[in-house]
Amino acid sequence: MDAIAIAMPTFRSLAAMALEPTLSEFGTVFAHVSVRKSERAETSSTQNSFAFLQRKENSKMENLILYGKTIAFLATDGFEQIELTEPWKAIKNAGGTVKLVSPKIEGTIRGVHHDVPGDEFVVDVLSSDAIVEEYDALVLPGGVFNPDALRLDHDSIQFVRSFFDAHKPVAAICHGPWLLIEADVIDGRKLTSWPSLKTDIINAGGTWLDEACVCDEGLITSRSPKDLAVFCETTIKEFAKGVPAVQPELSDSTPN
Repeated sequence: MDAIAIAMPTFRSLAAMALEPTLSEFGTVFAHVSVRKSERAETSSTQNSFAFLQRKENSKMENLILYGKTIAFLATDGFEQIELTEPWKAIKNAGGTVKLVSPKIEGTIRGVHHDVPGDEFVVDVLSSDAIVEEYDALVLPGGVFNPDALRLDHDSIQFVRSFFDAHKPVAAICHGPWLLIEADVIDGRKLTSWPSLKTDIINAGGTWLDEACVCDEGLITSRSPKDLAVFCETTIKEFAKGVPAVQPELSDSTPN
C-alpha cells in the first residue's frame, strides 16, 4: 500500500507535466483569439464611427443648399429688424453668402422693432454700386419707413427691377412689396403683403391674397413677422432652385 501511495502522486505529477505544454499552448491560442476579436471589434467600431461621420457630413452638405450663392438684402433705416435678421440667418445656415445693400452712404443702417429703435447694421454695398450679376437672389425686408424711403431712391428701384430683367428670384415681406410696385413688376402676378398694401397692389395690376406665403414663379411674398417661418423656408427652397422672377407676358387680347 505504501508503495502504491508513494507512486500515485508521482503519476499525477507526470500527468500534469505532460498536460502542461498543452494547457500553455491552449492559453496562447486563446490569447491570440482574444486579441484578434478585440482588433476586429476596434476596426468595426472605427468603421462605424467613420460611416456615422460621413453620413453626418453628407446630411450637412445636403442642408447647405444655397452653398455658392450670394443673396442681396436691400434696406435702409427703419427696416423691421426681425424681417432682415431671420431670413439672413436662415440663408447663412443654408450655406448662402449674404450682402447688405443700401443707398445710405454713412455705412450703417438702423432697424426697428415696430416703432422702437433697433440695432445698427453695416452696409456692404451702396445701391449705386450694386450690380445684379454679382447676386443670385434678392430679399426685401419690410417696416414702414424702410421701403417708403427706398422707393424714392432711383438706384434702389433699378436694382430691384434688374432682378426681374435678369430672371432671378426675389422675396419680399410685409411692406417690402411697395418696392415691387415702384419697380413696376407685379402686373399680372399673385402676391401678398401687409394688409394696408392691398389696394396699392391691386391698382398696380397684381392679385392680392391673404395667405401666409405666396410663391408666384420665383416671387415669394409674406404678410408680416408672424409668417417668417414659412417665408424663410419657401425663400430658401426657391432660391436653391433659382426659379426666375420674370414678369409674366400679358395677353394682347381684350376681354369681352
